[in-house]
Amino acid sequence: MASQPCATPLLGDGTANPACNGYFSYSRFNATRNSFPTEQLSLRSAYFRRMDVTGSVSYTGGDMKLPGYSELYDGLTTRTRARNSDTEGAALVHRVTASADAGVVIHGF
Repeated sequence: MASQPCATPLLGDGTANPACNGYFSYSRFNATRNSFPTEQLSLRSAYFRRMDVTGSVSYTGGDMKLPGYSELYDGLTTRTRARNSDTEGAALVHRVTASADAGVVIHGF
């Protein structure tokens, strides 16, 4: 352990060891799969002589899938003084968003 650069994360005077600042090893597997299609309906009208009307409505609903996530970090996390970190698992997120807006302009006042 004494030959590793982060065996002593703090120097004798209490300051951080500059050899411990940075990545030593990092791996990540399986990219995320995202699909967030958006549907939109818009309206613009000048049917009435002195009035313009606009509006739109949009809806987004989709999934984010992370079937087999694996992350390995082999370095020093100074906050927790952890040397190695291994994270594994799966995730599924469902997102729904809706929005609408409208506007009216009256001419000739």
